[in-house]
Amino acid sequence: MRFRALALAPLVLVSSASGAAESSVQFAEIYNDCKQPNGSSGSFHCLGYLSGVADILSVVGAGSKQTRGDVAGLLSQAGICAPTPASPEATKQAVMNWAGRHPESSALPAVVAIQTALKESWPCK
Repeated sequence: MRFRALALAPLVLVSSASGAAESSVQFAEIYNDCKQPNGSSGSFHCLGYLSGVADILSVVGAGSKQTRGDVAGLLSQAGICAPTPASPEATKQAVMNWAGRHPESSALPAVVAIQTALKESWPCK
């Protein structure tokens, strides 16, 4: 049963990324919230959103270490593998660094941009 759930995880991410194009949350909104002062409502929204996406991607990445073959490859492509559980602040820093190098990302759905940024920082090998 657990194996089936892990095998389906990339499909869930792909379908959620596809649905993200219809989402009203664009990366520009999250990016602007992340630039707000610590303790502000925007900062809390930023950290909560980033942490939620990072948690899901970390579970998928961990699944790539527990499986073999094609399933492991699919999971490693979709997930992230931080050396230790990434703190909300480290996650924010990784996303903000990536966004600084990719100003065109503001038009992307937030989930797509964040997944791309975190996969660049913490790829699964």
